[in-house]
Amino acid sequence: MIDEQARAFGAIGDATRLRIVRLVREREMAGHEIASALGISPALACHHLKELVGCGLLSRRRIGRSKRYALNRALLEQHVRALLA
Repeated sequence: MIDEQARAFGAIGDATRLRIVRLVREREMAGHEIASALGISPALACHHLKELVGCGLLSRRRIGRSKRYALNRALLEQHVRALLA
């Protein structure tokens, strides 16, 4: 559990990834929407999204050729509760 928490908190320790988490906290977004909103290249967004999906903070689903990302709010809340416990 500690290793999972460290990976998740490490992932959002990066400013761009934290911005991504804040963007998708209210609604699911496509990767190109996230890149555009942050003013970064799609390739850079993809790199950051891969890290956030890898630690479980974001879920990803494919719709046609587009990948859409959503916050795994339950896991984030679980990590925060464990940190404060």
